[in-house]
Amino acid sequence: MVNVLIIGVTLPIGEALAQSLLRSGNYQVFGFCKDPNDFGMYYRNEVVPILTDNSPGGLKAALDIYFINVVVDARACDKDTLDILPIFEAHRLEHLASTHDAGFGVPKLGFVYVGRTGVHGSSLIPLNDLMPVLTSNTPSSPIESLSRRPDFENALLGSSSYLDVIIMRPAVVYGRASQMLDSIFWSLQLATERNIDVMDDVASGLHAAIDKLPLISGTGVYPVFDLVTSQERIHEIVVAAAFAMGFLGRINYIGCADTEGADVLNCSGNLSSGRAKTILGWEPKRHGFVRNMEVYVKAWLARREPDLA
Repeated sequence: MVNVLIIGVTLPIGEALAQSLLRSGNYQVFGFCKDPNDFGMYYRNEVVPILTDNSPGGLKAALDIYFINVVVDARACDKDTLDILPIFEAHRLEHLASTHDAGFGVPKLGFVYVGRTGVHGSSLIPLNDLMPVLTSNTPSSPIESLSRRPDFENALLGSSSYLDVIIMRPAVVYGRASQMLDSIFWSLQLATERNIDVMDDVASGLHAAIDKLPLISGTGVYPVFDLVTSQERIHEIVVAAAFAMGFLGRINYIGCADTEGADVLNCSGNLSSGRAKTILGWEPKRHGFVRNMEVYVKAWLARREPDLA
């Protein structure tokens, strides 16, 4: 079986991906764990815990000791991931040196990065994942909180000499223990039209990327894929969520404050996932957040207030 290390395996996306990989029977899943007392949680989910932090040194040791074939960074961050690229390069060079004299080739390490569709900016212009971001002819600019992501994605794409890379960009994620519904109590713009994904479909998209990683690498296929299952108006989401929570009063909108993270919450999008479907074979199963709102609200309440669910 292929050995996959998921950085952020206890986070919602990482956990959903781990279960998807394990169900296939084709992968063994590993995850970092800082405290031996938490090993039981990993074992219950059939994930092999690696006792270390997320430091570069801990990552390098894990790659060598556990013979990791693919690393998935499910944290959706940038700086910490950028810091580990030199570790991947050193790992590749060491493997090449150790096998050169024996005349053997060595496969490159696979790396799947979980990004965000917000790098396209907030726009209702139809966009796709072949369009470069933050260039002179880009239709829209990245939202402020993700302004560093384009440079970071370019750094990942430039690492092809020592990594097989795929960048996956989910939209806003709902379902399971997702925190998306938290945002309906924050600063919202009524006209926002969000691109969204259900948690399980994001996991299946990442799973498809891992499956196709060795087939895509080196072929000239642009290894960046947007994952979007539906586009829904924020007003409809708020009304449906309020009704599912039993609120029958009047909803008043007081405007959108310029608060931290407001640009993420109010990022409109008109994106396509056609390439993920045709190239990766991604088959999202659930389309539409509002139509099943009662189920998702109960899942959200169970996370926040177990006695209220």
